[in-house]
Amino acid sequence: MKNAKKKQIEEYRNKKICTYCGTGYRGNIAADELVQEGFNAITLEGGYTPWNQC
Repeated sequence: MKNAKKKQIEEYRNKKICTYCGTGYRGNIAADELVQEGFNAITLEGGYTPWNQC
């Protein structure tokens, strides 16, 4: 989230952002931090690994 705080991802501010990781834990943290910075962010519930097995 360093890039969000440094205003290096401003071009994504008006877009929906989906964060993810293997289990969902870090993706959820990232989405929360992005929301705190004013972005429209959600996370892939449960992470990428279970989603990829569908």
